[in-house]
Amino acid sequence: MDGTGARQTNAVATSCGRLIVAGRLRLAGTAAIGRVTLQVGPDRDGQGSAWVSLTVAEARQLAQSLLVQAKAIGG
Repeated sequence: MDGTGARQTNAVATSCGRLIVAGRLRLAGTAAIGRVTLQVGPDRDGQGSAWVSLTVAEARQLAQSLLVQAKAIGG
C-alpha cells in the first residue's frame, strides 16, 4: 500500500495449493517508511497462514537465499 492506499502485489500459486503474495507497503509521514510484505496463504485444508513485513535489506537477503536454493536444485 502506498501513501494513496494503493497496494502493489505479485502472487505465486504453489503446487501444494498455497498462494504466496509479495507486495509493498509505504506509509507517508515526515519520513516515508517502506516495507516489503509477504503473505503465505493457507494450505488446501485451510490450515496455516502467515504475513511478514520485511525491510529492504531483509527482502533482498530472502530473495538471494531463495535463488541459491533454486540453483542448488537445478533451477
